[in-house]
Amino acid sequence: MRRFGHPLQLAVARIALTAVAACTLARPADAQPRRIEISLQAHTLWLIEDRDTLLAAPVAVGRRDTLWFGDQMYSWSTPTGERSVRAKRLAPVWTVPDWHYHERALVEQLVLTVMVRGHAYPLADGSRLEVRGRQVVRVLGDQYWRVPQGSEAIIDGVLFMPPVGTAQREIPGALGSHALDLGDGLLIHGTSPHNQSSIGRAASHGCIRMHNEDVKRLFELVHVGTTVLIR
Repeated sequence: MRRFGHPLQLAVARIALTAVAACTLARPADAQPRRIEISLQAHTLWLIEDRDTLLAAPVAVGRRDTLWFGDQMYSWSTPTGERSVRAKRLAPVWTVPDWHYHERALVEQLVLTVMVRGHAYPLADGSRLEVRGRQVVRVLGDQYWRVPQGSEAIIDGVLFMPPVGTAQREIPGALGSHALDLGDGLLIHGTSPHNQSSIGRAASHGCIRMHNEDVKRLFELVHVGTTVLIR
């Protein structure tokens, strides 16, 4: 153990201990840790520590309607209540959920076909769609072409839903640059170039969507376990 013997050393030590004690006493008893608060009515997110606002930013929230597809009901409202940041994702990739295909089929009046591995889907021109490894391909004779990632296979009025695990169900960039996972499929995430105008409105399918520069800053300032209050 290091001992302070010299009078100057003792004086410095006393000053340091006094400063620590002063800082401890200066912290209010009701001080609150860093947290995220989101107002669905104001379309705004705040990052707050004690009584200080570290970040305020506009957000898109759930559009507050529902979709029925057969006997399946989907709600596009952002759930309220208290959650926490369960994980942080850099350059997140969106795994397209079933509801996306259900919604598009209804809106565009398309027939929906759910693709299954090991099964071929004949097309009107004599080609066929099938799954090979992680790719959905269109096959004609000895030739085949991959369905481009990020575009959907809509052929002859039929929308084909690829299996989860294929590249065609994974869309890089759709969630912007960063994402915070709040559990149960709910994210705070960035924005693709196609929906920048949605920020500040009730326009999402339930997630909280931010401008990429804002979500990047938020990502840097919070940690896993940070409380999130949605009201």
